[in-house]
Amino acid sequence: MTPIQLAKGLTYSGTLPFIYGALYSLGIAPLANLLAFDVMQAMLVYAAIILSFLAGIHWGLALNKIDQAADRLAYRLVLMSNVMALWAWLMLLWPSGSFSFWGLAFGFGLMLILDWRWLELNINQAWFWRLRWQASLIAIVSLVLAGFYAG
Repeated sequence: MTPIQLAKGLTYSGTLPFIYGALYSLGIAPLANLLAFDVMQAMLVYAAIILSFLAGIHWGLALNKIDQAADRLAYRLVLMSNVMALWAWLMLLWPSGSFSFWGLAFGFGLMLILDWRWLELNINQAWFWRLRWQASLIAIVSLVLAGFYAG
């Protein structure tokens, strides 16, 4: 198994909590009555962790660009990675309801737009972009669905 195959496998399996949360919000999740935790809260926390993880990817990209003293792109990467991590944390602190789910969906959308920009600038690779938009679409749709049923 190559590192790219591993990354794809981990990413796609990482979408399962989003899919399960969406099914739960629709009332069709299998085995939901056997779970001893709040599925919607678990989905919210998971989404915030994954959004922070994506912010960490941008932090890593910035560290690779910092070799040039005044690289504006590196500054933007560092800034946005921190803003997104703080945004994810704030969505966890928000009083329960739809806004946190929709706010996290917005964060995933923004990170996806940034990843598209990094692809255009040849910072990300095409395989990574394909993986990101597919996984992000699952996360965004799941969070929006959950947001409709959380409020």
